[in-house]
Amino acid sequence: MLSVQETPYVGRFARGWHRLATTDPPAAPPYSTVAVQYAHAVHLAAQILSVFFIVVCLLSALTDYRHHPEIVATMDRFGLPSGFEVIAGVTKNLAAFGLILGFATGSGFGTLTAVTATCLAAYFFVALIFHARAHDSGPQLAPAAVLFLLATLFAVVSW
Repeated sequence: MLSVQETPYVGRFARGWHRLATTDPPAAPPYSTVAVQYAHAVHLAAQILSVFFIVVCLLSALTDYRHHPEIVATMDRFGLPSGFEVIAGVTKNLAAFGLILGFATGSGFGTLTAVTATCLAAYFFVALIFHARAHDSGPQLAPAAVLFLLATLFAVVSW
């Protein structure tokens, strides 16, 4: 058997030889820094949307609980029973509570946040369906449409 000292140099790690710079593989592109920056941007977007929906849900639930005349008129136009706005308010409070708990876990970007965001997207989708069935025009339909799009974006970013 030949010893390592007697064999010719075949590769970049031979006994007694220093590593040659010409045999090093080319440097890897900095994908990791781009991926990290993208992850931070997505995380920040999710947190901003989470705070936005916490505020929207709490304020909207407050108007539901106070039986605001516009809310009552909208529920009547949808053909929903009297007092349904209280159920809508409870639903919005549960969504806000889920998002707050998502922040309480420390990351604000976990499974609970993603599930809550998906439920919010479903809630606003149902609201769009009710608005469409009531033949609402642009100004009445626009808030639900915008909130549906934002909730869908929030759900996608959260998962």
